[in-house]
Amino acid sequence: MYVYKSKPGKGIFGVEMDGDSARIDEIVNLTLNKNRKSPFAYTGSMAVNTRRNRMVYAYKYFKVIKFMDMEGKSIRTLNFQQKSFDDGTLRMADGMDANVTHYMQAIPTRDYVYITYSGRTPYVVSTENNKQNYYMYIEKYDRNGNPVKKYKLSDFSVYTTIDEKTDRLVLTAYYYDDPFVIYQLHD
Repeated sequence: MYVYKSKPGKGIFGVEMDGDSARIDEIVNLTLNKNRKSPFAYTGSMAVNTRRNRMVYAYKYFKVIKFMDMEGKSIRTLNFQQKSFDDGTLRMADGMDANVTHYMQAIPTRDYVYITYSGRTPYVVSTENNKQNYYMYIEKYDRNGNPVKKYKLSDFSVYTTIDEKTDRLVLTAYYYDDPFVIYQLHD
């Protein structure tokens, strides 16, 4: 499975091998507004849990997350941008200081998905980091898209992983000499 450009914007594709041949099918179209045709606008992070038949896509420039089964037949869309989902209100990503980066990375575990969240423009993040005001959020959801917990971390990272056996989050923070930072997560 992979995410790639699709008409009119972006989609999740599955590949099935049949001997030396590959069949590629679009499973879910991720386009939120048919008039916004740039795949860049729909940049995000996909996480897959094949054991649980679940996948999630968190949009970078829209405060929207889709929770789905692997066939794309059952889709739950969490849209935190407005009271009801209105494709006409979505805008295309444009510029370092114009667009808020919402979701950065989706991290699957056996029973949950953790999604890193900024909620700021890259310019604001850079300005705050220069003042050593590092922070970001981790949102925890069950596999059906129900919110479980939200953590505010006093560090900022683009690369994060979860050790589900020890319930630890490990991130890399480029601004430290020892860049690995570990958080013990508790429910």
